[in-house]
Amino acid sequence: MRTKWQQIQMEDATMIAQIKTAAARSQDTLLGDALGMASLVVLLMGCLYLPGLVQGF
Repeated sequence: MRTKWQQIQMEDATMIAQIKTAAARSQDTLLGDALGMASLVVLLMGCLYLPGLVQGF
């Protein structure tokens, strides 16, 4: 019988293995995904600053 702590450790190891596997499988798309995420952040920041720019005129 496993203790609660052992169960948590086993789940963490499984989760880390799943993350590593997913990263290895999608390694060729990581750069494109990062660029897409960065462009969404830039777009969001631009939309948030837009009302302040318009009100200043």
